[in-house]
Amino acid sequence: MRCAGEDLEPLRRELEDREARLGALHPDTLESLGALGARLAALGLREQAAPLLRRALEGREAELGEGHPRTLEAVERLAGLLRAAGRDEQAEPLQRRAVEGREESLGPMHPDTLTSINSLALLLQSMGRHEEAELYQGAVLNCRNLKLGPTHPDTLASVDSLAGLMEAMDRASEAERLHRRALEGKEKAHGREHPSTLASAHSLGMVLQETGKRQEASALLRRALQGREAALGPQHPDTLASLSALATLLRAMGLREEAEPLYRRVLEDREAALGPTHEATMTSLSALASLLRAMGKLEAAEPLLRRALECREATVGPSHTSTLAALNSLALLMQAMGKLEEAEALYQRAFDAREATQGLVHPGTLTALQNLAQLMELRGKDAEAERLYSRHVAATERAYGSED
Repeated sequence: MRCAGEDLEPLRRELEDREARLGALHPDTLESLGALGARLAALGLREQAAPLLRRALEGREAELGEGHPRTLEAVERLAGLLRAAGRDEQAEPLQRRAVEGREESLGPMHPDTLTSINSLALLLQSMGRHEEAELYQGAVLNCRNLKLGPTHPDTLASVDSLAGLMEAMDRASEAERLHRRALEGKEKAHGREHPSTLASAHSLGMVLQETGKRQEASALLRRALQGREAALGPQHPDTLASLSALATLLRAMGLREEAEPLYRRVLEDREAALGPTHEATMTSLSALASLLRAMGKLEAAEPLLRRALECREATVGPSHTSTLAALNSLALLMQAMGKLEEAEALYQRAFDAREATQGLVHPGTLTALQNLAQLMELRGKDAEAERLYSRHVAATERAYGSED
C-alpha cells in the first residue's frame, strides 16, 4: 500500500524542477502548484494546501489576468478548500468572483457557469442562508433542464441538490417530490441498480420516513441496501448508511427485535472498517445501546455506554458536548438499573462540566441540574434536592423570566 507521502513526492519534485528551470510564473510551474495543492487538499492536508493554492492563484492573475478561465479555476479551487476547512466567510467572495467571471466570459447558461453557481448555492446553504441558496439552485435546475434535458446527469444532480436544500428547510413534501423526480430520472437514464439510482432510493426512503410513509420508506431502504451490498460490498460506507437507516426505521415502527441485529452489524462493520474511535463507530455504539435500553436489556447496554463514554473522553475531551451527552446516557442507565450512587456521581460530573463550560443558565446545564435534583430526591436526600430545585428555579427565571 502506498502512503500519502509517497503519493505526494513526485508532485513535489516536479514543482521544484519546474520552478528551478522555468521560473515561478511559468504556466507549467503554476500547473504543478495547483496539482500539488489540490492533492494535499484531497488528502485533508488543508493547512499545507492553502499557501500553494494561493500562490497558484496569484501567479495566474499576474500571468493571465483576473478573468482568464485558468485564473477562475484557481479562484474556485481555493474557495473549495476554504469551504472544506469551514471558513465559509472567506470562501464566499472567491466563489462569487468565480461566478461573475464565468458569467462575463462564458455566458450565464454555460455548463461551467452553472457549476460555479451551484457551488455558490451549496456554500450559502452551509452558511444557513437557505432562501438565497434556493434562488440559485432553482435557477441552475431550470437552466440545466432547458439546455440538457430532464434526465441528463447534471440536471439530476441539481434535482438532488435542491431536494437536499428542501430537507434543510424542513419542507419535506417538496423534498419528497424532488427525490421522486430524481429517482425516476435516474432509473430511466442509468437503470435500477446504478449507484446513483440507489442513492436516490436511499434519500427518498429517508424523507418518507420523516413524513410517516414508513412502509414505502422500508421498501426503498431495503432496495438501496440490497443494491449497495451487491454493487459496493457489505462494509462500504454507503451500504452501512442504508443499513443504519433501515435499523432506525424498524425501531421507529416498533420492530425492535428485527432492528437489533442490523444495529449490531453496523457497529461491527464500522469498527472493522473505520476503527473503534471513529465518529461513525461511536454513533453506532450509542444507537445500539439506546435500542437495548429501550428493549429492557439494561445489562447488555451498560458496557456499550461505558465504552462510548471512554471513547468520547479520549477523542474530544471530558467537557465536550458529545462526552457530556454520553455521561448523561450512562447516568440514566445506572438510575434505571438501581445503581443510584454511581448515577449521582455521573450526574454531578455532567452538571459540573456544563456549568464550567456553558454557564448555569444554558439549557443543557439546567437540564443537568434538574436531573441531579431528581436523583437526590429519589435517594431520599431531601435537603440537597430542595437546594438544587431552588437553584434550578432561580436560574430558569434568569434565563427565561418569571411567569408572574
